[in-house]
Amino acid sequence: MNQFKDDYNNRGCLVGSCSFNCLAKYKISRRSIKLLKEIKNLKTEHDAFKEKIEAQPPRAVRKIPTSSTIVGKMIKFNLEKVRGYLADDNVSMAGIWSMGGVGKTTLLNEINNSLLGGDINMGFKYVISLVVSKEPLFGKLQKEISERLRLPFGSKKSDIFEFLKNKDFLILLDDMWKAVDLPETLGIPLPHHQSQSWEDKGQRYKHKVIFTTRQDDVCACMKADKHIKVECLDGEEAWHLFKQHSNEEIINSNACIKKLAREVMERCSGLPLTLKVIGGAMLNKKKPEEWHHILRSLVNLDAKTIIGIEESLFNTLKLSYDNLADDTLQQCFLCCAQWLEDKEMFVFNLIEYWIGIGLIDDFRNIGEAFDKGYDLIGNLNAACLVELESRSDYDYVKLHDVIYDMALWIVSECGKKKNKWITCTNNGDDLSQSIEWEAGTWKEVERIFFGMNWRSVTILLNYLNIDEKDLISVTPTSPRYPNLKILFIVPLDSILQRCYNSFLNIFPHMPSLIYLNLSSAPISDLSKEFEF
Repeated sequence: MNQFKDDYNNRGCLVGSCSFNCLAKYKISRRSIKLLKEIKNLKTEHDAFKEKIEAQPPRAVRKIPTSSTIVGKMIKFNLEKVRGYLADDNVSMAGIWSMGGVGKTTLLNEINNSLLGGDINMGFKYVISLVVSKEPLFGKLQKEISERLRLPFGSKKSDIFEFLKNKDFLILLDDMWKAVDLPETLGIPLPHHQSQSWEDKGQRYKHKVIFTTRQDDVCACMKADKHIKVECLDGEEAWHLFKQHSNEEIINSNACIKKLAREVMERCSGLPLTLKVIGGAMLNKKKPEEWHHILRSLVNLDAKTIIGIEESLFNTLKLSYDNLADDTLQQCFLCCAQWLEDKEMFVFNLIEYWIGIGLIDDFRNIGEAFDKGYDLIGNLNAACLVELESRSDYDYVKLHDVIYDMALWIVSECGKKKNKWITCTNNGDDLSQSIEWEAGTWKEVERIFFGMNWRSVTILLNYLNIDEKDLISVTPTSPRYPNLKILFIVPLDSILQRCYNSFLNIFPHMPSLIYLNLSSAPISDLSKEFEF
């Protein structure tokens, strides 16, 4: 253009702004027409190129970076199971559920990453992975979907719906706590068989949703075609994962450390989250004494000795507890931690206990009360906080070891008051240690559960200063257990018969007692101090 300007100014024979040099003007005109045509052609090619680039769809699958390695046959089996559902036209929605920390997110990420690359994405035009969380921000999630689909800025859920309704897509939703109306909250079209407006005509598109949750109830409310429960790892698989996150070289360097490491691993009960957290805590522990210390800490639930365990483990698991429907259900769950660890709780006894302490009330007859109890247990089982099992003659519940520890941690106000509830086994050394540790602070005890043999009884009676004449040395004006509300004393052998009179003498020193369980105790009468 500068050259044109110079040529135009130098064309000669000027009269004012006019020139009589027709040949120069002709040449300039011809060149300008040619140049203008070239500019138009370039502009047309540029616009076509730009349109082609803008119309290019995003990659079907984006890889999710993960530091977790798939460990165990079950998780690999579940991965193949889900991929089978993705290829099955009769399965549009699947829910992956389990307690916190088992590896649901790892499995979901592996599902996403397994679809990377050309013909292995099973024909999905879009695979979108989202983290929903306990308190979902649907506006933020809509924005993520819009950006993933390259929709214009400010697109609404209706725009997402219109874009996706005639596309093959897979939506991966992690960490769902409640059922979500997908079209209403995120603009995601429902799978065809769930859509009331869908007419079974024309082309059928693949609309699939896979989500993770801690509750099987969410799978039911979402009308998932398949429910997949993720289980904990078995012994060797757990050992392999534990070594991955600790220091295998240190473990193998010393036979004593290797034995202790096995015991520490077993305390993790196959829960991947626990194995990773505890394994990481032992990454640089090179002395057997350090492994002894961590093992004792796990056994005694002295969580503060393990750096970060409260935040990374129990707080994570506690989310399932916090999400329970109401305080009654939370208290019912915590009651399960009063039983001895790894012991089966008969459903009948557990519900009877809930009735006795007033967690189940407002019923017309005992049948209604037990119906309510079974409903509560069903809710806890669906939340993966208890495991409900049935045998031919009875039903019982159990707690996963880590869930049991987490429940005691909650009861102790996150480790601040370890002596609020005291649960002792029939091991005399156990009881002796508990008494020694808590001797100065037992006035804070609110619940006691003793499963006792003769040795345990002897230790307890000695601590209570009961003499041979069944007399206690504490005056009634100074009760030893002023805040004790609930007392279980479960005899484990027949020799206890001669001790129960001694126990009866201590009850007047428990002014706050509201619930007493002396199951199977050989008692013919109760002390006069008891008022009904």
